[in-house]
Amino acid sequence: MAANVDRISSPTTEFSRVVAVGRLDEDAIMERIVANEAERAALARRFGLVSLEALEADVTLRRVGHGPVVRLEGSLRAKVVQSCVVSLDPVESEIGEDFVLHFAPERRDRPHGHVVEEDYDVDNDDLPEPLIDDQIDIGEAAAQQLALALDPYPRRTGVTLDEVLGPLKDETAAGGAESPFAVLARHPKRKP
Repeated sequence: MAANVDRISSPTTEFSRVVAVGRLDEDAIMERIVANEAERAALARRFGLVSLEALEADVTLRRVGHGPVVRLEGSLRAKVVQSCVVSLDPVESEIGEDFVLHFAPERRDRPHGHVVEEDYDVDNDDLPEPLIDDQIDIGEAAAQQLALALDPYPRRTGVTLDEVLGPLKDETAAGGAESPFAVLARHPKRKP
């Protein structure tokens, strides 16, 4: 594994690991990246998590054919704590995701500003991400994949809405409180 991943600090990129694409030749670049405590805390705030206990990724970068398109293959592992959408109790989960992204230099003479090479299958692959300053931030790529893998509606096992709010019943039918509309109907209209 290469140890030439640069760390840059940016107010919007909490987990930055920049790889210069110029280092890519015939061989692939393989990196293992691990978020430290401060980076995990910042990502937890960004994604609205209770906490992010662990985040690491193994990433391989290689050129597609001999052209400028770069293929990023990654394997992401994370331990997250989210709030249950029903009870707000903490919900722990482990995430394991494999992902593939493509990056290409922007060009104005191609559709959507991207280079499309013969070895790149436009019909079966998404358009590549823009390659900016001949660099790829593999940390940010992993963070974005984490965001996509998060459960949008985490729920503690066995919790129900009735458990949190109590049973919902028609209090008016059971002789309970009147509905707000019944109260309004009994009162005469006030003149301004």
